[in-house]
Amino acid sequence: MSERNIKIFGRISSLQKQIDKYLDRIAEAAMLYQQLFDHFLDHGADDRLEELVGRVLKHKHKCSNLCRELEIALYTDMLIPDARGDVLELLHALDDLMDLFKDLAVDLSIRQPRFDPSLNHDLMAVVKMVTQAVDHLVKASRLFFSDYRAMQHDLHKVGFLEGEADDLVNKLKRQIFSTDDPIYKKIFRCEILDNLDDLADSAKDVAEMLSICAIKRAL
Repeated sequence: MSERNIKIFGRISSLQKQIDKYLDRIAEAAMLYQQLFDHFLDHGADDRLEELVGRVLKHKHKCSNLCRELEIALYTDMLIPDARGDVLELLHALDDLMDLFKDLAVDLSIRQPRFDPSLNHDLMAVVKMVTQAVDHLVKASRLFFSDYRAMQHDLHKVGFLEGEADDLVNKLKRQIFSTDDPIYKKIFRCEILDNLDDLADSAKDVAEMLSICAIKRAL
């Protein structure tokens, strides 16, 4: 198997380390959001929640800075110029995911939706599925830069988790709309679920893009 088919950066370890750091930030943001949502369900909006929101915002800021640095580095250090466009597209798509995490965290802090406690288990299950989907996307992204042929397991997991999250979101919506609460409250709560579902959809879209990039590299 040729080196071209395995590594994009070859011996340029500094660029690979920057990519790894960038992906670390995204994986950490997913874990932070899971902690944030879990804390919100148990304790509501308090100082600890705001601390977690602040940490998500810092991760977003650092990711954006890293993304800009990597854009410059890719034009000077990249071993395989033909793959530069795919790498830039991937980095920007991942940065968009960070935007969604930031928006979800801030939205939860500002809107503070009140869910029936009986829904908490399924709500956390959705959050875990979404964050796990992002985690598998990060793992697949790492492999894209080292051994793209090994990505398929993680890419499949992203699609599977997105489908599972979508099914559970629909179940929760039915439960919410079956109550006697005012319609505006039902819609309000469902919007939070829609935003989570959008994040899972976005992760799946990036996974599909990665799969196409892998096919192009194999040609």
